Amino acid sequence: MPKFQNGLSLMTPQRTRFLSTIVLLALAVPGIAADKLFFFSHKTPYQKDLSFNDINVRPNHTSNQYLFIKTPREMNSARVELRGPDGKVWAKTASMKFDKEGVFMPVVFLKAEEKKPAEDKKAPPVDPAAPPKAPVAPPPPGKVIVSSGNTLNFLFDLYLVEEKTEAGKLVSGRTESEQISIVVLKPDAYLTPEAAGIKDGIKVVVKPKKGNDGKAPAFNDGTPSIVTLTIPPQDSLNSSALGAGTYRRTIQSADDSATLEARDLPIYDPSNANATIRFYVEVDGYLRSFIYEPTQGYLKERSIDPINNTIQPSEMHDIRFYPGNTQKQLKANDKFQVKPAAKPDERFPIRLEFDNVAADRGAQFIFDRGGQKSADNGVVRSPDEVENLKGTRDIKVWLEPTGDEGQMIITNTVTDWVIPLDTYQMRGPHKITAEAEKNSGTESSKVSSSATLVLDDTVPHSVRIIDLPDTQVKGQPMKLFASVLDKETAIKKVVFFVGPSPGPDGKRPADPIKVEGFKTKEGSDVWSAEITLPPEAKGIMQVGLTATNDVGLEVTETKNIKLVDAPPPAGNLHVKVLRGNRPQAGISVKLKDGEGKEKAVAVSNDKGIAEFNKLPPGVYSVAASKPDSGVGSKAEAAGKVEVEKTTEVNLNLRRGNP
Repeated sequence: MPKFQNGLSLMTPQRTRFLSTIVLLALAVPGIAADKLFFFSHKTPYQKDLSFNDINVRPNHTSNQYLFIKTPREMNSARVELRGPDGKVWAKTASMKFDKEGVFMPVVFLKAEEKKPAEDKKAPPVDPAAPPKAPVAPPPPGKVIVSSGNTLNFLFDLYLVEEKTEAGKLVSGRTESEQISIVVLKPDAYLTPEAAGIKDGIKVVVKPKKGNDGKAPAFNDGTPSIVTLTIPPQDSLNSSALGAGTYRRTIQSADDSATLEARDLPIYDPSNANATIRFYVEVDGYLRSFIYEPTQGYLKERSIDPINNTIQPSEMHDIRFYPGNTQKQLKANDKFQVKPAAKPDERFPIRLEFDNVAADRGAQFIFDRGGQKSADNGVVRSPDEVENLKGTRDIKVWLEPTGDEGQMIITNTVTDWVIPLDTYQMRGPHKITAEAEKNSGTESSKVSSSATLVLDDTVPHSVRIIDLPDTQVKGQPMKLFASVLDKETAIKKVVFFVGPSPGPDGKRPADPIKVEGFKTKEGSDVWSAEITLPPEAKGIMQVGLTATNDVGLEVTETKNIKLVDAPPPAGNLHVKVLRGNRPQAGISVKLKDGEGKEKAVAVSNDKGIAEFNKLPPGVYSVAASKPDSGVGSKAEAAGKVEVEKTTEVNLNLRRGNP
């Protein structure tokens, strides 16, 4: 293994190139604390911008940090160790020799020897028929640094260990250490947005923050920042139909800036001056970095004022819940028309959004488990599930001390918290609550938000097809109705279908026709749909529906109906039997067709009317008689029946021949 004269071991050609460019500097580097051992730089050699103790990184970035040590004195042999929050040595250097005090030397940690993983002889064979598993992204390189306590301090320690020889062996002697903190910056620490109203839209200019020296240290590593203008779903405008604009840009350096615009906003009601337009400026994947909530009236005022057109960021405190993987917000103390729900016996994720609360004070999430302790397989489950959150964002940091070019690699992710609720053996409504501090000052108060989550593992409990006749005329539209109820959760969807009944093997000879149903009126449990079968359909058909509730559980109900031919064209003939202008009840009336054949007999009702319905069109004759003590009375008449019409004929009974 090659070594420099100072004894530092090298592992790769890249490291050789890195070390060959190092210039060992003498004591005086402006701005460097005299009592510090360890310093960091984004580049090498880059001695003018060395920093110590804190490593500032932008969110959702990977940062390369080169480590230097300022030699405290002459040493024949020493090494540097990096120890994680667990106190264990994560990496160390080879032995180094310090020829003089106050020299800046690069620190390069040795790569650990890769161990070949042991062969797992008990691993189950791969099923070739099994569906392929979705690829899982590999984690960032290195180990996770867990923040200390309830804070967002991501700490590790660097030790300088002096080595000496005793009895022919190299042993550790005097040690000196410094604690290093990795700080994940909030976007407002390194960028400043200026939002303004423009005609029918908004404009935001984002610039890097600079110090008194005119520099922006956050951009020293040379990687750009990505800034986006985000307009979330909201009641006042159609966020899925945004018009022209610039919604994403990059800031390349300290002297760069980005201009974002949204023009021709698709506002539902431009006349509503009190409606809120909500938009965010998001930086480097840090969601809702800067929040704006102007009213439409305020936005319009700013758009016509070329001087005073600035829109100030919102200072409203808010906590929102989003159940599962949906974008439907679970609002505090809401009465839900559509209840968010989950199947029990599984982890159900709740995503939390915190706005304008103290990011460094932590937060708390409480899940009401029903107020009763329960034991399952010896595990006692508490009445409430409480999650103490470190900060209002889920921040993870990985540290890899042994980069290929001698650098330390620091990777971080910043996301909204997602709480996987333990919903084991739970049903019905359960309250969820989140709390956080309003600000980071000494006098702080809490902001709290609550909502209700409904847990369900049952199908809709009542599904019934209603008002279905026994027969249906072929080719005519079929109106279907069903009553669908669920005690726990709302009905998400009802799909009606009509098709041939399954055969003995359970298979249908043809696919059914399906139509998604709709509620007949708001708040009703009756759903309806209309289906028209093709003219060639015949015989017995199966009519049914599948109802699905909010947790995705479904139930199917079916009935049979017979398809019949349409009746021939027909009309009606109504005969009124009279005697002296008085209606005659109980009189038999005979009906004959045009050929004189008797077709039917009907008896007049209490109004004197005898009805002959659904007759083929044509000319008919009718006759009636009423006996008495003499010859009796009789009457005859004729009437023409027309399609889908009712013909009325009077029979006036007279004594003797009609």
